[in-house]
Amino acid sequence: AFDVKQASQSRYPNLNGNSNFSYNFGRNIDPTTNDFVPTNLGFNSINLNTSIPLYSGGRLRARLEQTQLAEREWSERIKQSIQDVELDITLSFLNILFESERKRNAAHQLVLSENQLDRVMKLIEVETVPESEKYEWIAQIQADKQLIRASENAIENSIFQLKNLLNLDASESFIIEQPKDLSITDISLSSFEFDQVFDRVIANRPEILAFQLNEQAAEKEITIAKSYYMPNFGLGASLSTNFSSLAKTFSDFTTQRVTNEGIYINGESILFEEELNVPGNSARTPYFDQLNQNLGFGIGVQLNIPIYNRGVSKANVSRAENALKIAKNTNQQSIKNLELQIQQILADLRNAHAQYEAGKTRVEYLQNAFENIQQRYNLGMSNNYDLLDAQSRFNQARNDLTIAKYGLIFRSKIIDFYSGKEMKL
Repeated sequence: AFDVKQASQSRYPNLNGNSNFSYNFGRNIDPTTNDFVPTNLGFNSINLNTSIPLYSGGRLRARLEQTQLAEREWSERIKQSIQDVELDITLSFLNILFESERKRNAAHQLVLSENQLDRVMKLIEVETVPESEKYEWIAQIQADKQLIRASENAIENSIFQLKNLLNLDASESFIIEQPKDLSITDISLSSFEFDQVFDRVIANRPEILAFQLNEQAAEKEITIAKSYYMPNFGLGASLSTNFSSLAKTFSDFTTQRVTNEGIYINGESILFEEELNVPGNSARTPYFDQLNQNLGFGIGVQLNIPIYNRGVSKANVSRAENALKIAKNTNQQSIKNLELQIQQILADLRNAHAQYEAGKTRVEYLQNAFENIQQRYNLGMSNNYDLLDAQSRFNQARNDLTIAKYGLIFRSKIIDFYSGKEMKL
């Protein structure tokens, strides 16, 4: 805003004032009379001047437009930064939900292990299975508790990261509200076709507009550089006055005849008389009276025609043209990088979707397998190793499904972010 205001005011007249005071010793020239005076002298001058640019080859207008473009670009960069923070906050919150769900999976696994230990203890009492089998389940329970503690630590770290993004104190109380139903049934791959997504990205991402504004500002720099080939025309005015410590005001004039020499007739010097008004009294002229008496005003025009400046203008134009090429290449490369990012995110999204669908089926089958082996174990038709293995594979499938689920949500939210949609769950 300050740059725009400055560029706008550069078209207006300027006004400058200066004043100086000096005191000279010995023989001096009185600036008010230009006479030599054999005495000390105090002198003060005051000046005001102004200049008005009338024509500068379009440079002032181009500079104003360039600063306006730069201000808009900066505004878009700020929007981008805000959106980046919003994305980081959303992903950090999702990470807390992800770790919370993993904790619930671990808690569920602990319940299964504790229940199975109870069954084993009952079977040991009736001497259906050897006592050594209980130690494997005790060890499994401890492993499940370690998973819970690891998940709690991960949740705590994720909350700390979220507090940091929100500029909250680490010791401040912070409670995460869990969504009642974090459903992904509305994620349809048909709405994530590359052309549609990329068109939305181009239309909504602030950095795309920032790149375009930067390119336009570079074009204005060429106009500014070329303006130095054109004449400059301006109008100027000045106002000045001065004061001298030797200036006097005379009064009480009388007419007197004064005899003078300097006329020659036939080679002989002749005296003549002339009547002069001779002052009877004199006094130093007051300061402000002198300023008023010595007041002067001037006005003029200035025309500057560039003829040859040792190639400076040509070099500036070349630099501005190169800067425009760099801006265009940077813009194109940035869009290309963004295109590759979108393609990668969409590929990851499809992969996560496939893993999620396969994970749901895998969890269903492994749950059935675990329940079947559990029944066989209770009937003495399966051993402890088979039951532990079935439970482990079932729990691993649940964790894999959670990872796939949140991987799918993560990527869909990133696509929403790039498409300019509101970040919400």
